[in-house]
Amino acid sequence: MVNIDDETAWEDNKLDFWFCDCKTKPLNMYFVDGEYRKTLTDFWKSYNRFPLKVVHTLVNEIKDLDDKEKVYNFRIESINSINELNEMLDNIGWKLGEEKFFITNSTSGIEFKVIEEQTLKGKEQAQYPVFNLNRGETLTDTTLHGRAFVLGTNDVNLKTKEKLKKLLI
Repeated sequence: MVNIDDETAWEDNKLDFWFCDCKTKPLNMYFVDGEYRKTLTDFWKSYNRFPLKVVHTLVNEIKDLDDKEKVYNFRIESINSINELNEMLDNIGWKLGEEKFFITNSTSGIEFKVIEEQTLKGKEQAQYPVFNLNRGETLTDTTLHGRAFVLGTNDVNLKTKEKLKKLLI
């Protein structure tokens, strides 16, 4: 079952991305809660706006989680089909649990600012992706260990929660 909340479900009508930002606030934002990995891939498959940019940490294996450089820095990969996205998730889908996994169809460059992140070991400097969504572009920020995502969009085809739900059913 998929549950979709729009901004009215949040305090002060303020739904925001968890670990990224946009230069300008997207026209519409939703919180989509569903099944691990499936809901995310179902959305991008139905939305069908390729190529995509996938932004994720430099971590490749679980043992890399001890490497600060890999944990706090990002790579950008291009995906040209849902098959490529599924193949990527077959290899590194466990990284959805890091909650630093972003997918966008934005044609603009992605900038990174450096922030201080509080960790159990103290403060660490980390990259923080900043996206620029133009008209018709969308961004997903994976949350809740890959089960959910925050969706920000400037696409009029996703103007209402009902239109988004039709894509996911």
